[in-house]
Amino acid sequence: MRKQLLLGALTTFGLGLATQTIAQEGPYKCGTDEMMRKLYAENPQMKAERDALLNQFKQVEFSGDQTRVTYIIPVV
Repeated sequence: MRKQLLLGALTTFGLGLATQTIAQEGPYKCGTDEMMRKLYAENPQMKAERDALLNQFKQVEFSGDQTRVTYIIPVV
């Protein structure tokens, strides 16, 4: 009985690992980066605006001048 349970558990574990590996590989990949490069190539102003917003965010985030507010959300 123990051997059957152990064998079943190992088989389930092995199949779980195999499915994760197969799910990571495949003919499909995310095309976000490629589409963003294409969009920025067609609209350089959009990339400049994005970069400006990111720089503004970094300046505010790392300036240390602002006070941080901590919110406590009760979870039941």
